[in-house]
Formats: sequence, structure tokens, C-alpha cells
Amino acid sequence: MPNTSHQLKLDSPLEQVWEFVSNVDNWAPLVKGYHSHHKLSVEQSIWTLKGEVGRIRKTMKIKIDIVEITDFERIAFRMKGITDNLHGSGSFSAKKLTEKTTLVTGELSIKANGLIGPMLNPLITSLLPRQLKELARSMCFQIEKQKHRAAIS
Repeated sequence: MPNTSHQLKLDSPLEQVWEFVSNVDNWAPLVKGYHSHHKLSVEQSIWTLKGEVGRIRKTMKIKIDIVEITDFERIAFRMKGITDNLHGSGSFSAKKLTEKTTLVTGELSIKANGLIGPMLNPLITSLLPRQLKELARSMCFQIEKQKHRAAIS
């Protein structure tokens, strides 16, 4: 299964990082190709993603299930394609380094199944690291933005 991980050190306290990371509504819109999402419950949501590879444009729906939340430490999720035959999992972990710095680790695994799975998985393998890195950076930017807004207030 194609998988990747990425770490970033933030100049923000753990509590502030966790406030952002623990709420899927904060980071779902930062996922590349994000179009919308709606919650079925606190632990479940349906995401609509749109993307294109070359001339092929695709809209897909994915069900996200939060499977673990350890406060101020880790949020983990599973995903399953509704419109496409894929599945995967991921997590975000936060570790306090100092009172004002936090290490965030993102992990993501996605596998395409079915007839085109063997053709898609190499593409997923090549794109996944960059996508997770961009998501992690976007999350960090938003956390820093919130920190600056709070400092101004």
C-alpha cells in the first residue's frame, strides 16, 4: 500500500496545535482537491474531492472514520472510497518539544483496488509524499495564522 509520513516543527504550543489538528473541519478544506465535506457524526464525514491527472478530471467521494483520538497526542482515521475503489488510513500526532514548540507528524496510506488499482498505485506512490507535505505545511500556516490573530486580540 502506498504510504508516506512527514514531520514539521512548529513555533506554537501543543495546546494550540491540538486545538486545530483535533478538529477535522479545520484541515479538511486544506486537502488538495477539496470541494466539500459534511459530517455524519463526530467521528464520520463524507468528503468530496475533485482533481485531474493530465486530461482526466475526476470527482470522488470518500468516507472518513475517526478511529482514535488521544487528547493532545494523536488523531487517526480510516478512509474508504464511496465512488471509487480505494481505501486507506492516516494520522496526525503532536509532541510537545518545549513550552512553545511542537513536533507534528502526519502519516498517510492509500491503496487503489480493482482493475485499475495496479495502474493507479504507482501514481499514488509518487504523488502522496508531496501531497502530505503540502497539507502539513498548510496546516502549520493556519495554526500560525490563528496564533497571530489571538496575539492581536
